Amino acid sequence: MGDVVINMTLTCKCGREWSRTLSLPPGCPPPDPGCLSSCVKCSVEAPAPVPWTQKVEIKRKRTAERLKDWRDKNKVWARIDKMLRRAGVEVTKAAAVQFTEKWIVKIEAIGDTCSFCVCPCDPETFQFWRDPAGDPLAPESYWPVCASCAGRKRAEVRWKKAA
Repeated sequence: MGDVVINMTLTCKCGREWSRTLSLPPGCPPPDPGCLSSCVKCSVEAPAPVPWTQKVEIKRKRTAERLKDWRDKNKVWARIDKMLRRAGVEVTKAAAVQFTEKWIVKIEAIGDTCSFCVCPCDPETFQFWRDPAGDPLAPESYWPVCASCAGRKRAEVRWKKAA
């Protein structure tokens, strides 16, 4: 069984007409004449479409800007979200709200000091240290610490793993 030959007369937007012969396999519907209706002159003058990779890059940049704006406006939430994601927890809104409520109670009880060296810390610049054996969703497993204590605790964990 051979190909089906179709003769089409196409008209461009500029008014030029031409004939086109298409050879299609059996059972294949003919293409829409609208997608074939640009003459050579009009096709050359048409603006080049934006490549797919550029569209993806533009979308990625917009998403990054939107996320940066959100992080800047919601510093505490962003830090808690990052902390939980590093612990391997997929954060849902309900879990985040519950965790945050417990976390705020814990911070208020401790005050604005490091949990280990008792030096004063700004609540927005606390670093969070998590007991590796603790539950990632339990605020009792996390400790607000200053930068030097956080580094010291991370080093202790690395040394224990290496030993």
